[in-house]
Amino acid sequence: MKGDTNQTSGVVFLLGAGASVAAEVPDTFAFVEQFQRSITATKKRETIDKIVATLKRWKPLETDVELLLETLTKLQTRDKEPLLKFIKGGKFMLSGCLRKPPIVEDLKGFIKEKSIIDSDSRIEYFEPLLGFVEEYKPLDILSVNYDTCIEHFSSVYRRKCQDGFDTDWNPKVFEQENVDIRLYKLHGSATWYRTDKGRYIKSDVRTNQSTIELITGEKAETLILYPMQKSDYAGPPLELLVRAKNLIQDTSCTFLVVVGYSFRDDHITNIILEAANKNEILTLIIVDPNASQIYREKLKYYDPNRRIPTHLDGRVVCLPYKFEEVFPYLKDDYLKNLREGLSTVSVCTSKELRGERANWFDCLERLADAEHVEELQRLLRAKIDDSELENEWQLNMKLHLRMSLNLAANGQQADAKKYLINLEKILYGILFENSEIRIDEYQSGIVLEFLFFIQNAGSHRARIDINQLLSFIRKEYDYLLSRSQMTINSEFIGDFKFVDSTIKYLDSLERGTVKFDKFVSSRKAHIEDSQSLTANATSFLQEPLEASKTQFRETLTRQVREIEKKVIAGILTKAEIDMSEGE
Repeated sequence: MKGDTNQTSGVVFLLGAGASVAAEVPDTFAFVEQFQRSITATKKRETIDKIVATLKRWKPLETDVELLLETLTKLQTRDKEPLLKFIKGGKFMLSGCLRKPPIVEDLKGFIKEKSIIDSDSRIEYFEPLLGFVEEYKPLDILSVNYDTCIEHFSSVYRRKCQDGFDTDWNPKVFEQENVDIRLYKLHGSATWYRTDKGRYIKSDVRTNQSTIELITGEKAETLILYPMQKSDYAGPPLELLVRAKNLIQDTSCTFLVVVGYSFRDDHITNIILEAANKNEILTLIIVDPNASQIYREKLKYYDPNRRIPTHLDGRVVCLPYKFEEVFPYLKDDYLKNLREGLSTVSVCTSKELRGERANWFDCLERLADAEHVEELQRLLRAKIDDSELENEWQLNMKLHLRMSLNLAANGQQADAKKYLINLEKILYGILFENSEIRIDEYQSGIVLEFLFFIQNAGSHRARIDINQLLSFIRKEYDYLLSRSQMTINSEFIGDFKFVDSTIKYLDSLERGTVKFDKFVSSRKAHIEDSQSLTANATSFLQEPLEASKTQFRETLTRQVREIEKKVIAGILTKAEIDMSEGE
């Protein structure tokens, strides 16, 4: 496989603007704000502010640097969109402003300046890339960014990176030995130039000018494909685009990790959709705070009415986290579990086709750890028997926790709520419906023993160790908290408050054995008739006859269970517990 640029080692990265934000490269929206602040000339600042304000009234959620640059360029020819937005009452609103070409050049220079990574820029968050390089060398990285993040990373960590240039454009460098990273910059780069003699060169000299003069006398312009030029592919970008297409549609590519890219370039989106058609084992992992929205709006369907699914339908993992936060977990947690989970799915599918029994449960935990929600939903609908899943209490709880977390973090609260309700019902079954409370004497006092069970198929019940239950829930809650901190909006974690409350409840049971006096003290708010409870406890301790003692024990047990039912109902509020239900 070495030297063949149409094959990968299994994993390809596609980097968008979101991958460079932590390196202090503005994203497409921040570019606009920073560019506005960078303009010091009064008249020019008034012009750009007026343009941005108009665009924001027109497209408040889409006014980024691409729209701004396209607008500035098109304002020179006043017969096309978005220029029409600057016509009011038949009058051109900016007729008294400065000519626009200087502002266009200002913005291009600003983009180039921000795309050059300084030596002191924070690049450590890319360090987990080293693990990918070691395992998947040479690692293929597609990028739509102009910045030099990957080049800077390669320099700092002493990895050999080839982008198709030595000094001049020479794609044969991709085939060299001992290459660590093959970088395909699909929209050009701040360090690439096209000369007036048709040459393509690379220069590491730092300059904010988009046009330079070489010692040969040639004039060279920065080779960056700006928004309005992306249909004019030629030279290196065109060849790189073809190479990228061949890479991801080859069956050697099993995973495409997409970071911070919104799929606004139709030609790239179409290439990926076509690759998914030809490469049936291709799975996408989208790392972006808006991952699910990007998938649903750009990749899941061919038509705007969402009736015709693409070949990527069900083959996308949406990780709604900040790249720099989740990157350390990507290879050994997400990717490893995803690979093993999908491999097991493939094995089970083959067995069923041969008429053999397939154990679909073997897939579930790996897919849950990878947060592949859609594949889990498919398997739960089509392959998994609910009664059998109920027997596997840890797996059942993990599935509902991970799926509800991912959906909530992706902004799909309505879908997340379904799994949260089911999770509360699972907990209610364990904590109350299938639990037992035993009352005994201990050192002239009463001790309560709490026992938890899972109801298996039929009449058999399996006991759950309280320490194991507590440890499992605590571990899952820690996972929930860690992932919520990786999102841009962690308010959804409030929906999981009952998990924390369950942990506190189990903690209060002190490994399952609680002295009666301490129990009464901790449950004051839920005890309606403390006098009756205390009287029955005293009678139980003082009664000499075993038959009467048994009667007091049963009465006391019922009272304690009623108290616990109220406590648990206050924790599991979505489980719709019927408080009038008899015991």
